[in-house]
Amino acid sequence: MIFLAADHNGNALAKELCKMINNSENLKLFFDNYENKPSLEIDFSINETQNELQNLDTKTQNKLQKTIENKLQNTVEKTVENNSKFEIKNELKNENKINSKISKNREFIKETKNKNTQIAQNLVTKIDPNDDYPDIAKLLVANLLGKLGKQVEKKMEMQNFGIAICGTGQGICMSLNRFGGIRAGVLNCVNGKNLDELLEITHFLRFHNNANILCFPSSSDSKIAFELIQKFVQTSFSTKERHTRRIKKLDD
Repeated sequence: MIFLAADHNGNALAKELCKMINNSENLKLFFDNYENKPSLEIDFSINETQNELQNLDTKTQNKLQKTIENKLQNTVEKTVENNSKFEIKNELKNENKINSKISKNREFIKETKNKNTQIAQNLVTKIDPNDDYPDIAKLLVANLLGKLGKQVEKKMEMQNFGIAICGTGQGICMSLNRFGGIRAGVLNCVNGKNLDELLEITHFLRFHNNANILCFPSSSDSKIAFELIQKFVQTSFSTKERHTRRIKKLDD
């Protein structure tokens, strides 16, 4: 998940970026690939019976277990016998129809799921002209590394990311990097600076430095910032020894 936090200077940009991220099919699909991995299909009636066995004595367990095995064996034999009555051509035809239906259902579920998925959360929804960027930084860290962040990480099996915004991007970045486990970097996408150069910097922020927060000046171009956010979250850390060694020293 992507947490956004901005002081009063960057509130408008944070709001716009949050909307762009949550409307991005590309990012939704990316995060969807990291959600709970699909499990094997289970016959729940049999599964429930298996659970009930645990509450019975050994003799009764063995008897019921044997009954379950016999039912499964009979089902398999019956299926084989019935299938033998059909020509291979018809079997393949039926299989293709079933696979096509399954595929369509999966696409429908995935499409519906993506429409309702919120992958970004704006942590500061009210503008306070007297707020201070160190407090905004603390709020972001609390969500990124705190209980909520850990729950999201566990569910999605990947790390969370943060987007921080203040007047220059520098003050909030300094505040963030005082916290262990935080690696923040500033990207200045103001005045149409070369996008290719910024994308390269973004790449190495993740690939070499394992950064987990991007900081932007409040005057940043939202379209360029969004491009950099996409690059940021979709780039993996290299995990090479020299990089992991250096990252470890940051928190020592």
